[in-house]
Amino acid sequence: MLAVIGPAPVLSGRVFKDLVSRGGLDEDFGRDVEQARELLVEQEPPWHDD
Repeated sequence: MLAVIGPAPVLSGRVFKDLVSRGGLDEDFGRDVEQARELLVEQEPPWHDD
């Protein structure tokens, strides 16, 4: 596994919302996130039917 995507352990949702609402992100941020999501490969552990 190379990466795990999840909430940042030191950044609460409220802090993130405040950061975003202050205008710290450029207008292409949403597009950038969508493009990054398209690059992710979802992996599931193999099913072992023993």
